Amino acid sequence: MKRFRGPTIAAVKVAASAALLWFALQLADPADVLRRISELNPALALAPLLVLAGQVVVAAWRWKLVAKTAGTTIPYWPGLSALFVSAFFNQAMISVIAGDGFRIWWVRRWTTSTVTAVLTVFLDRLVGIIGLLIIVVASLPFLLPLLPNDDVRLGALVAVATVAAPIVIVLLLPLLRRPAIRRAWLASLWDIAGSSRHLTGDTRGYVSAIMSVAIHLVSGVAVWMLAAALGIEVKLWWCLVLVPPVILMSMLPISIAGWGVREVAMINAFGFVGLARDEALALSVTFGLALVAATAIGGILWAAKGWSSGGKYGTLSNRSARDDPAH
Repeated sequence: MKRFRGPTIAAVKVAASAALLWFALQLADPADVLRRISELNPALALAPLLVLAGQVVVAAWRWKLVAKTAGTTIPYWPGLSALFVSAFFNQAMISVIAGDGFRIWWVRRWTTSTVTAVLTVFLDRLVGIIGLLIIVVASLPFLLPLLPNDDVRLGALVAVATVAAPIVIVLLLPLLRRPAIRRAWLASLWDIAGSSRHLTGDTRGYVSAIMSVAIHLVSGVAVWMLAAALGIEVKLWWCLVLVPPVILMSMLPISIAGWGVREVAMINAFGFVGLARDEALALSVTFGLALVAATAIGGILWAAKGWSSGGKYGTLSNRSARDDPAH
């Protein structure tokens, strides 16, 4: 049964994405959506692609800082290459573990501990979600008045609290006394979950959180730029307030790279500010395609560097932190 688990989960996620995309198309006019996308201005579309690629560049610095808090050194340039591959996998591959799994594999090739490899990726993912939640919570005073009634406002608050609760628990876990755990894998899981002390006990952890906020705000800027390329009139502050919750929703592990979830969420979110459904769906699809295009360099790096066969940056066991020009 275990050998069928991965393909089954992948099939379910593909089905979920297809169903949600179909539902999104029912909310809009497919012909108008295609017309909007076909009118994309290529010259104006280049800037958001560069902005989205720049996110990965900044995220590599964040990963390096986060790893330092855990006592591990990730050289910047190889780490940047690995992060581009990871981002490409997250956007283009049908996989349960996708990019995070690749990053764990990549770090494990030059560290002596699987736990350490998992730890660096877990902490980086954690600080990324923390940055996203900071934006969402900070934007609530601007977001809630846009919602149509008290029931919807309450639902939004409950949704944010539901996402934030596990993060708060993880952050508080180091304050609890570690119970006696017999199974080694459960003990390792507890240690990884309680590793947030590395972030809260080091200035670099707070710097990483600030970088996460900047990275996610840039997504809003990119959507605003793409709207201009599509000839859709939206205000920048709309994108800065509405895009982070959409990204948060699209991170739910129920679809392929957020496809379908993002489109339905974008239609509803931008509907609160009066954007037509056709325009919102065209903007969401274009944003999704832009994410794939901006991270496509990761696929090229994966093939060119021959990681699967121990290429140039396949292993870093013989590289020291002093060899890293960004150290």
